[in-house]
Amino acid sequence: MAAEEQQQQVYRDTRQRQHTEELTKALEQEKNVLEVIIENTGVQIAYLDPEFNFVRVNSAYAKGAGHIVEELIGRSHFDLFPNEENQAIFKKVRDTGKPVEYHDKPFEYKYQPWRGTTYWDWTLVPVKDASGRVQGLVLSLVETTERKNAEHNLRERVKELSCLYGIVSIADKLSASINELYQDIVSLLPPSWQYPEITCARITINGNKFETENYQDTQWKQSSDIMIYGNKVGIVEVCYLEERPHIYEGPFLKEERALIDAVAIHIGHITEHKRADEALQESHNYLERLTNSMWDAVFSVKMPERVIEWANDSFRLIGYDPKECVGRTTEFLYPDKSGFLDFGNKIKSVIAAGRDILHAEQLLKRKSGEVFSAEITTTIYKEKGEVVHVTSIVRDITERKKLDQLKDDFIGLVSHELRSPLTVITGAVNTVLTERERLSPEETRQLLRDAALEADSLSHLLGNLMELSRVQADRLLLFAEPISVKKVIQDTIEEIKRQSSAHQFVMDVPRELPPVYADELRMGRILYNLLENAVKYSPQGGEIRVFVKPGEEHLIIGVSDQGIGISRADQAKLFEPFQRLEDSRLDGVNGAGLGLSVCRKLVEAHGGQIWVESEPGKGSTFFFTIPLSHS
Repeated sequence: MAAEEQQQQVYRDTRQRQHTEELTKALEQEKNVLEVIIENTGVQIAYLDPEFNFVRVNSAYAKGAGHIVEELIGRSHFDLFPNEENQAIFKKVRDTGKPVEYHDKPFEYKYQPWRGTTYWDWTLVPVKDASGRVQGLVLSLVETTERKNAEHNLRERVKELSCLYGIVSIADKLSASINELYQDIVSLLPPSWQYPEITCARITINGNKFETENYQDTQWKQSSDIMIYGNKVGIVEVCYLEERPHIYEGPFLKEERALIDAVAIHIGHITEHKRADEALQESHNYLERLTNSMWDAVFSVKMPERVIEWANDSFRLIGYDPKECVGRTTEFLYPDKSGFLDFGNKIKSVIAAGRDILHAEQLLKRKSGEVFSAEITTTIYKEKGEVVHVTSIVRDITERKKLDQLKDDFIGLVSHELRSPLTVITGAVNTVLTERERLSPEETRQLLRDAALEADSLSHLLGNLMELSRVQADRLLLFAEPISVKKVIQDTIEEIKRQSSAHQFVMDVPRELPPVYADELRMGRILYNLLENAVKYSPQGGEIRVFVKPGEEHLIIGVSDQGIGISRADQAKLFEPFQRLEDSRLDGVNGAGLGLSVCRKLVEAHGGQIWVESEPGKGSTFFFTIPLSHS
């Protein structure tokens, strides 16, 4: 008797070890999926030990740091990127266990000075053990340098445009003398340059000089000749009172060269009254081309009335002719009055904070009444401390929002589908371990069978995820060889029977079939996904039929069920990732919406096609083809 008990114990230990190995393999696959996700995100992620040595980094982090992954692992973060302020922050997070978050934080690479000042959104989150002690830090970074530079460049361009606009406005002062116009123009120049606090200007024309009060002739100078009918009649000069770094033309920007040349031209036009109208029209056309060439809607609003002064042609993207918008308050752009008031409050908050640019997401309304999500960048202009008008750039971000929602839905759906089998596996194993003395052998076997079935289900889900990630990364490789389609069908049906014994499976396969040149594992996955779908949507005891029809160039394989059928609306999106039937959500049918998408990708990789024929209430038949030829 003791020998028999010992033999049973050995058998149980063996089964337990096999089951543990299966679980370990499934968990390893899950780990690989998470690693693929982390490796393919654009966010730079690093994990550091409490001494701030790199333990793990993704490729995005290594690339952003100017290193390869192997150069970082084991090295101290602050040996590579010394910064006393950041080091103090890291120590505080480690010592207090409280995370931190920063936006647009500047950083200069000590050993990479050519990169200049960079800007970053970053978070530092402590990782704690069960006792609450910090075991490491997770650093995530998103570089915002490009956006910061874009904001800076936008402000510079707006200043340049404002300068030209101001000159044109000055030219409209018909009652002012020409000397008054020159003096007004010269006062516009310093605020339009990159360093207005150290900028001075002078216009010399027909022997007369018009200067800013702080004018000094220095070595840091830009100038442009004033020409009328091809003859030089004067010169425009802009000087810096202090040295600044060399950029394009000394310390001056390339755009400032264009601006000072434009100023000289306008002065020439103003001087010659006959050219004044031409200069005004040219400036108007330039502004119109600039804004109309943009894909985003752009408009200027007079404050505080919030009346639209002008709008570009891209306003048609939200359904409006620009001409019908001018003179109206902006309230008509919002779904309701609360949205109009909310955006006004955002502008007030930015002004109160001393800033002149607002970035905001807002719901807007098209002329058709459709509400859409918009990203709005608004630049605020003041005169004598008062806001006189704002310029807004509107970008439709509806599609981006949909992608963000799809990502969130996917993460939630897959997390649920992973959690459900793991719950069953954990429950079954724990019950066997803790209650084995009270359980009969049959009860123990049933629990282990349940755990094994859920492990198989989890394995197939992870397999589908891996296939989809390979396709998206363009790394799907087929290991094609001559295979027996009949054997693949038989093996797959036997495998699916272990998941469901409540259905009748029928094979309708000709006795003689030509061999097909295909990847046997991928063929099995295609059939498994189709059969699994048939089981999910078929009634208990229903018949599921697998059939094969040889063609001249292709083998046609079909899976037919007696299930609920599929509407035309669902058929149109059935093979897209993460799509599920509306009825399945109502009836509580589990699934991540990956199987049919993976089927399509694998069939197309073999050079075949896949489609469905179905009517609601009359079951469904899925067909796919596999070429017979080696090619």
